[in-house]
Amino acid sequence: MDPSAFDARHDDLLHQAYGAALEPERWPDVLAAAAALWRAPRALLYSFSVPSGAVGFTFAHNISPRELQIYAARSASTDPFVEAAQRLGVLTEGRAHLGHELVTRSTLEATPFYRDIWRPLGIGQLCTGVIFDGTDAHKAPTALSFYRGPDDPPFTEDDRTRLQRLLGHLSRALGVMFHLRDRESRVASTLSALDALTSGVLLLGADRSVQHLNAAARRMLSVGDAVCLQPLHVLPTPWRRLSLVPRLNQLQRRFDVWLGRAATLGNDHSPSHFSEAFVLPGPSGQPQFVLNAAPLAPSSPWPPPASAARVIVFMYDLTRTDLPPERLCELFSLTPAEAKAALQVLAGGSTTAMATRLGVSANTFKTQLAGAYAKTMTHRQADLLKLLLSLSTP
Repeated sequence: MDPSAFDARHDDLLHQAYGAALEPERWPDVLAAAAALWRAPRALLYSFSVPSGAVGFTFAHNISPRELQIYAARSASTDPFVEAAQRLGVLTEGRAHLGHELVTRSTLEATPFYRDIWRPLGIGQLCTGVIFDGTDAHKAPTALSFYRGPDDPPFTEDDRTRLQRLLGHLSRALGVMFHLRDRESRVASTLSALDALTSGVLLLGADRSVQHLNAAARRMLSVGDAVCLQPLHVLPTPWRRLSLVPRLNQLQRRFDVWLGRAATLGNDHSPSHFSEAFVLPGPSGQPQFVLNAAPLAPSSPWPPPASAARVIVFMYDLTRTDLPPERLCELFSLTPAEAKAALQVLAGGSTTAMATRLGVSANTFKTQLAGAYAKTMTHRQADLLKLLLSLSTP
C-alpha cells in the first residue's frame, strides 16, 4: 500500500481507537479496521493472565465465539509464540514481532496448538505486538495479533514496524479504558462516575486548560504540594492551566514535554506509551504523585465543558497507599524481606536511606530489591511504583 494512503487510513484508525477508550463496544470495529489495514483475514485483541495463561477480555475479527472458546480452553500458555516470547525475554510492551522470528514454520506445524487451533482456522502466519506486559496491575498483559493463511503473502518488516508504531496509541486508548473502570469494571462515562473513582482524573482542553476535575483530583490539588492550576493569560476566560508548583520549576519543562507528547492524537510516528508515567516528588523529596496521560477523541459522553476535553490525566497519591507486605508475598511469591524492600520505594529516598530504614546494608537492600523487581516483572522504579499503587487502590 502506498505510504500516504496507509498514513491516511492509519490516522482514521487512531481516532476510532481513542473513541473506543470511552465506548468499549466500539473495539470490534477498531479491530476490523486494523485487520483490513494490515490485510489480515483474522485478528485478535486480547488480555491474559501470567502465569496461568487464562484469557481475559477478547475482541476478535473473523473468529467465531466457538473458535475463541477452543483457544481459551487451551489457554494462552500453550501458545508456542507466547512460550517462545517468554523464553527469549521479548514479551515486553511496545514491541512487535513476526511469527517466524519466534517459532519456525516446521516447529510450529509439529505442535498440538497448530494442529488443533490454527490449521482448522486456516491460519499459518502471525504478526503480533505486546500492548501491556503486566508490570502495572491496572492493566493485564494485552496483545494484538494479525493472522494470514499459510499461502497468503508473508508479513513483512514494514508490517512489523507499522504495528510497533500502532502499539503506543493502543496502549493509551486501552490505558484510559482500564483506568476509568469502577469497582464493577464499568467504564466511568459520566461525571458522577468519575467522582466515584479513587484516582484523580483531570480533563484538559487542547491548550491544557482544565475542563473538569473529579473529587479525588480536587482533593489532591487542594494540598498544593506538587500540581497547581494557573490562570490562562487570555481574557476573558474562566479556564486555568495545569502546571507544577514553583518548588518544582526545574521539572516544569520536562513536564510540559511529557504532557505534550501524551496529548498527541494524530498520526504520530513515535507516540509515548501509556506506561510512561511522570513521578512528582513531595516537599520531602520523596515520590508523592504518579501521573499518566493520554489523548481523547473529539467526541465524548460527557456534557460541556468536559465534552471539550482533549487530554485525560490520571493522578495517584502515593501517600494514601495502604499495602501490607504480606499481600506482595501472596501475589508474587516475594520473601518478606523482598516485600519490605519493594514497599520502601513508596517512601522514597536514596538506596542508603531506604536500607537504613530497614536496618540492612545498602548491598543487602539492593539484592532484596532486585529480587522484587524480578518476581513482579518490573524493570524500573516508575513501573514498581505504579504496580504498588494500583494494588493498594481499593
